[in-house]
Amino acid sequence: MSSALSKEKIKKAKFRKKIREWKFLKEQEKDISELYSIYNAELTDVLTKIENCFPSSAPVDEQPEEDGEAYYSGADFSFPEVPSSSKNNEEIPTWIKKLYKKIAKETHPDIVEKMDISDFEKSIREGMFKKTADSIEHKNYDTLLEFAYDLDIEVDEEVLIDSGIIEDSIEDLKNSIISKQKEPCWKWGDFEGDIEKRSKLVAWVRHEMSFKSISEEIIREFISFYEEGLVESWVSKYKRESESGEKND
Repeated sequence: MSSALSKEKIKKAKFRKKIREWKFLKEQEKDISELYSIYNAELTDVLTKIENCFPSSAPVDEQPEEDGEAYYSGADFSFPEVPSSSKNNEEIPTWIKKLYKKIAKETHPDIVEKMDISDFEKSIREGMFKKTADSIEHKNYDTLLEFAYDLDIEVDEEVLIDSGIIEDSIEDLKNSIISKQKEPCWKWGDFEGDIEKRSKLVAWVRHEMSFKSISEEIIREFISFYEEGLVESWVSKYKRESESGEKND
């Protein structure tokens, strides 16, 4: 076997390895994005409920002296931005246009409607068509590649290697995952079941959002009720105590 042929085979083998890594990261990023959304909704709900009971017009209590990482045992709140992979100033490559047409032949609603497949599969393919059109508009070409592989559409490996799209997408996916895992809401999810860490986290976020602070004891009590699914009981308890205090005054 010639040296040139051997190098070419090694190059292609390494690229296929990158394809497998890319597919894995695509799935991982989807899972992490779903969890991120859930954690963000939970933390927002917690902050909202506490603020409703202790609005920012309440008397100022002592603010946390430590900030960020040191305050709640090692979590990172650097709030990094996800790097952009936008290529809006580039012309659409010819091979991408051809790939788009191949995908459209398998996903266009008029074509899909005549296919002998289930309604569920039809809805998936029609969804692909919409996302493919959007990815062309925003030049998110890795989405086209993902659909092409899902639909068993042949992609020119040589062109794909030279384009650098897979390498760029892998880097973007890694950055997206890292970025989400550094956000406060992700730490909230990580701290599930740890009342102390969740309480410190909530106190820190309230401080960063310039809310008037309340005692950590109150926050800890709220988190305890939250962990047990008894938030409404805590809110009722707070309202009774608040009303009782107003009457005594």
